[in-house]
Amino acid sequence: MATDREISLEVALISVVKAAHKQGVDLKSLLDLAAEVVSSFPHEDPARDDRISSACAEISNAHTAVLTGVRVKA
Repeated sequence: MATDREISLEVALISVVKAAHKQGVDLKSLLDLAAEVVSSFPHEDPARDDRISSACAEISNAHTAVLTGVRVKA
């Protein structure tokens, strides 16, 4: 079950993506760049690959939520 903080972070991410969409930002380019930035996550973290994969999935879920108006359930 998600914690209050996790839910708040999800809502925040969806809100930022939605605000960018309303401003006319090219969401595909923005989200592709975000995935590149996520890949710069600290290399010394032993769980790095799993965290990067999870972060990219959350970015994709936020994009889906903006486009459909429905939050993706994990």
